[in-house]
Amino acid sequence: MCKCNEPVDECLQVMCDMFCENGFKKDENGCDICQCAEPECPEVMCMMFCETGFMKDANGCDMCKCNEPVDECSEVMCAMFCENGFKKDENGCDICQCAEPECPEVMCMMYCEHGFLQDDNGCDICKCAPAPCEPVRCRMYFMCAMFCENGFKKDENGCDICQCAEPECPEVMCMMYCEHGFLQDDNGCDICKCAPAPCEPVRCRMYCEYGWAKNDNGCEVCECYDPCSVSPLAYLSLLRIQLGQ
Repeated sequence: MCKCNEPVDECLQVMCDMFCENGFKKDENGCDICQCAEPECPEVMCMMFCETGFMKDANGCDMCKCNEPVDECSEVMCAMFCENGFKKDENGCDICQCAEPECPEVMCMMYCEHGFLQDDNGCDICKCAPAPCEPVRCRMYFMCAMFCENGFKKDENGCDICQCAEPECPEVMCMMYCEHGFLQDDNGCDICKCAPAPCEPVRCRMYCEYGWAKNDNGCEVCECYDPCSVSPLAYLSLLRIQLGQ
C-alpha cells in the first residue's frame, strides 16, 4: 500500500578512516557517508570568452584561463623506427623525427670536476669527462702572399691557412634534365648546360706515334692523330710534348 517512509530524525555518527577537506558526501537521507564531498566552486566572473572552455584549478573549479585548443593529429606515416617514439610539433602531433631518450638519473658515488661522460644516447654514465682543451688562439696578423676572392681555407682549429677557400655556389634552377649532370664554371659551380658523357677507354690493337685522334666530344677514338691536320705552331707544340721539352 502507499505509505511514506518514516523521516529519519537522527543520523548515526559516521566513522571513516579518512580526512575530507570539504566534508563528507551525504546519502538520500542527508546523512554523512564515507566519501569526500566535492569542493564548492565560486562563480567565475571573467570578462572573456573561451571557445574551448575555462581551465580548472586543483579543486576542479573554473579559473580565468582558457583551455588550450585541441588539434586532431593526423596519423604520421614515417618509413623509420624510433625506439623512443617520435618528436612532436608545436601542436603536440608526431613528426618524422626520433625523440631523444629519457635519461635515468645517475647515482654515482664520485665527483667529476668536468662532469660525467655520456653514452651514445647522450645520457650521463659513471665515468668522469676529461678536462676541456684550451682554446686555440689564431695569429693576429696572417701573412700570405696571395689574394683569395672567397677568403682563405681554415685548419682544424679554425685558423686561416695559405689556401683559397672554395666559392659558395648558388643553387641552380634549370628546367632541364642532364643524364650526366651539369657543366661547371671556373669556380666549380653548376651552370645550366649538360655535361658530356664520360669517355670510354680506347681499346685498339694499333700503335699511333702521335697519339689518338679525338671526336667532337673530346674523346679518343681508334684513329691515329694526324699532326699535319693542325697548324705548324700546334705541330711544334706537339713535338715538344713528345720529346719532353
